[in-house]
Amino acid sequence: MTEQRQSPAIYATQTVLMRHGDAALGVPDADRPLTRRGREAVRLVAEALAGRSLQAPGIVSSPFLRARESADLIAERLRLPL
Repeated sequence: MTEQRQSPAIYATQTVLMRHGDAALGVPDADRPLTRRGREAVRLVAEALAGRSLQAPGIVSSPFLRARESADLIAERLRLPL
């Protein structure tokens, strides 16, 4: 009798890394907000990501203002928690 072996389950993980949008100049560095151009660029990325079938549990972001603003825009468009 031949024994059949089951294949182990394979789970793929997908990670998307994104840099924040263009930020205003200023000090302290952590408090620099996105510029209008930066917000527009992040919105374009959010639209591109929305067109893909990503299955993400949420978004992780740096606490810096420009990163948080970028993450907020992505999270809002993709309906994901931060």
